[in-house]
Amino acid sequence: MLKNFIHLPKSGLLKKNMKLIRNICIGFVIILVLFSLPFILFIFGNPIHDLNAWMLGKNFYAKNIAHPTGSLLLEKKVYLGGISTHGDPLCVYAVGEWRSSPLSREKIVEIYHSEVVTLWGEKVPIKVMFADGYEGPYTLPYAYWQDDLRNTLTDKNTHYIVYASTKWPILLFDHRCDD
Repeated sequence: MLKNFIHLPKSGLLKKNMKLIRNICIGFVIILVLFSLPFILFIFGNPIHDLNAWMLGKNFYAKNIAHPTGSLLLEKKVYLGGISTHGDPLCVYAVGEWRSSPLSREKIVEIYHSEVVTLWGEKVPIKVMFADGYEGPYTLPYAYWQDDLRNTLTDKNTHYIVYASTKWPILLFDHRCDD
């Protein structure tokens, strides 16, 4: 009869050691997750802002907005970020379309004036921005969008951006919202 090379104690010491090793591994994983979560949020941003921007975009396009006859979609616009003031506690979500239409500015505004999009129960009005007639604050993303539109003033059609935007408080730090 061959002798076993490994002699296991019969007192249950191995079971106690296995439980200790398992508990140490579980504790290590929990500590690793707790310490890596802030780093992951810092690198990739807070996922609640991605969800809000996605929901606003989904609701904006699901709305099936009645655009003016002859209006052409030139570019889709999406913005998730701050309003360009460091330390501002709000994050801006904006979704829109850059369009071209042969209609006048007044008729274009009249078509969109009663349209709204919802985001988690908040009614977000749909707005229209023209190259030379934006009355809102000169903050992001509107400053970039208006600069894009200024290059189209020589075109015979009216270029505009129809958009929905809202601001939400920053939950946990998100570097995208602190431009």
